[in-house]
Amino acid sequence: MKTKLLLFLLSIFSLISYAQITFESRVVIDNRNATNNPRSVFVADIDGDGNNDILSASSDDSKVAWYKNDGQGNFGNQLLISIEGIGASSVFAIDIDGDGDSDVLSASIYDNKIAWYENLDGLGSFGSEQIITTDATNAWSVFATDIDNDGDMDVLSSSGSKIAWYENIDGLGSFGNQNIINADAQTAYSVYAADFDNDGDMDVLSTSFIGGELLWYENLNSQGQFGSKQSIGSGANFRHARAADLDSDGDMDIISASGISGNETLRWYENLDGNGNFGTKEIISTGTSEALYVFAADMDGDGDLDIISGLYSDQNPAIEWHENLDGLGNFGIVHQVNTSSSYAIALYVTDINNDGHPDIISASEDRIGFNKNLDGNGNFGMHQWFTYNVDAPQGIITADIDGDGNLDVISTSYIDGEVAWYRNMDGYGNFDAQKTISQRNYGTKAIAAKDIDADGDLDIVFASQHYIAWHENLNGNGTFGNKKIVMENYSASTPYFDVAAEDMDGDGDIDLVTAAFTGNLSWLENLDGQGNFGPEQIIVNDIYMSPYNIHVGDINNDGKLDIVTASLIDGAANWYENLGNGNFGQPHLITSSYNNNIDFVHAADLDGDNDLDVIITKRWDDQIVWFENTDGLGNFGLENLITSIVDFPLGLYSADVDNDGDMDILATSVNDNKIVWYENVDGVGNFGPQNTIMADAGGANFVIASDLDNDGDMDVIASLNSANEIRWFKNTLILGTNESAPLNFSIYPNPTSNTLNITVEKTIQQIELYNNLGQLVTKNIEILNDGNSELDISKLATGVYFVKIKTDDGEIGIERFIKV
Repeated sequence: MKTKLLLFLLSIFSLISYAQITFESRVVIDNRNATNNPRSVFVADIDGDGNNDILSASSDDSKVAWYKNDGQGNFGNQLLISIEGIGASSVFAIDIDGDGDSDVLSASIYDNKIAWYENLDGLGSFGSEQIITTDATNAWSVFATDIDNDGDMDVLSSSGSKIAWYENIDGLGSFGNQNIINADAQTAYSVYAADFDNDGDMDVLSTSFIGGELLWYENLNSQGQFGSKQSIGSGANFRHARAADLDSDGDMDIISASGISGNETLRWYENLDGNGNFGTKEIISTGTSEALYVFAADMDGDGDLDIISGLYSDQNPAIEWHENLDGLGNFGIVHQVNTSSSYAIALYVTDINNDGHPDIISASEDRIGFNKNLDGNGNFGMHQWFTYNVDAPQGIITADIDGDGNLDVISTSYIDGEVAWYRNMDGYGNFDAQKTISQRNYGTKAIAAKDIDADGDLDIVFASQHYIAWHENLNGNGTFGNKKIVMENYSASTPYFDVAAEDMDGDGDIDLVTAAFTGNLSWLENLDGQGNFGPEQIIVNDIYMSPYNIHVGDINNDGKLDIVTASLIDGAANWYENLGNGNFGQPHLITSSYNNNIDFVHAADLDGDNDLDVIITKRWDDQIVWFENTDGLGNFGLENLITSIVDFPLGLYSADVDNDGDMDILATSVNDNKIVWYENVDGVGNFGPQNTIMADAGGANFVIASDLDNDGDMDVIASLNSANEIRWFKNTLILGTNESAPLNFSIYPNPTSNTLNITVEKTIQQIELYNNLGQLVTKNIEILNDGNSELDISKLATGVYFVKIKTDDGEIGIERFIKV
């Protein structure tokens, strides 16, 4: 038996395969539910079902969109209204055409536009853009109210240095010319309307950011003729303001949010006489966190209006509410609202889950989310996102983050610096919504999942432009703690490029290896096995050898982990011997003379001789090449060409794509937007032609392989940088389209030579056998007994096979066995 098994194992390394493997593209995350730089949120019942839906405007993707609320605060996917307002900055909902439903208004910065969109059926199906004006330079804000007291909704805008209004001429949404209220409102930012002088018509409030003014304008004749500007406050970078009765005296006071000016970021101004004569500023909040937005609502159910603010803060939560202690505008206790973002640029407060308590909706980072008011006393639950982004995704790995036995996906995003994970919900590659681990780790590429603190679950390590950090998996279910910075350097010219997490000193815990543009290749010891790391230990410091990419593996087969590097500047690949106890030798040159050419390096056994060879990408030469570890001791041979049919290769990975027992090559071909693979045709490192996995993979950069659907073959996962997507590609070796393998059954003996027994607690309808290339060997095998079948496999050649069964209720299962 042992002889047969040995012969079999030797034979599978020499198989020559010409199998045509196909891949089915699946989405981990894309931009269909994304808001790229959201600037505004608003709440209205868009579909007439009595629930508060949410609207958003996001400037970097020019989206105006809405999200349906099921009445419990669960929001559906993004429903797009328009992408025609270039640089959408503000959104507002009101009945513009008098038909009883909520229409939508937008302002957009880059096309100087104010527009509206008709709710055609009252259910949220919107018509095309209807332009009100294109003469609103850098349009920041839009608001609607009845300015001229004719019973329909007119429109206000702030743009450039201009505050203006537009008459709804017929009550059906036909708008007149621009009426300028103030032509010298320097960098006008927000606009609002309320009756400040109690004369029954709507006056106007505006803020100026750079000009530093908070102004109001009296509606002189109830027809929209406005008086000159009246100053309420000055000397601050006013972002946003709104009106509310803060002191319970029946008139409209004013609250403002401003940049840091004398550390006064939130202020209110009392309407002293109800006629629009305002008192001096009363400070609500001071500090170093810039206030971006302000809202008034009764957060604690005591009958008076509290203040909610959105902040820009690197250290503190981005949302706070300030308690109105006595209903007279004396503000006391500051309550912080838990958010995972560092700023909140827009807020809206309303009851989203019909429990009678005001909840907080916020726009921040590249997301929109909410915090539910748990008890009506202003105690808020965890922040929950309902829009999701990957902004220039880079690093991707797979690991079982939540301990359920399925491989999840973890990613980094280069532009917004997000580290996030995606739960494999069922073990078949159906992924849950993005779960943010941390944000604003700008320039993040490399990521690893290892048990840093030896508590039995996988933590996350990453390298950003300015630091190396890790997050603890607090409960083994994928709830992560705060970022723990291990090493940092805030010089813009010396970013961190790569990080690996392995036991480098052989003491049983996970250490870190780092690469930085300073030329430093370093490692950090995990001093106590709990994630407390020692100082940087430099292996090499040479700017010309600046390591861009690293791979950790045992190059010389001595049982210790060595380091392989690729450097852009001198275009060399080197390896560094681990001498023991974390001491490393001098660089061993593998190849050089590829100046500014080498991006990725990977180590794998390409020739089946049980040692690690080295593969590199040569981006300017449009080549992928490998170097044989000739003696298993780290002495490398000459360059072997894998392919020159690749256009600017970046991503590189090695895996057994076709299940023939040898290592194939996966790569990204950036300039022609391809994800490709090359078959190791003989198991000794001779590669076949390019096989395309995806031909329109926008900006594909990183690529890896894992069995995401538990069907016994290697699937492919890639990050698409310019498309802002992460995709996985189902390897269809065994399972057909739309099939999954949830059924568990047992087979024995395994390995076996003559018979294979199958036991399952269901009635078997069909049995199929596949070889290790995923090719069907035979089907409709005779079933001897329901639930227990004995297969005669004596005539099969030795090799790896898969048995696939289908039960009478349609369930499918797959198990692997070896024929010896």
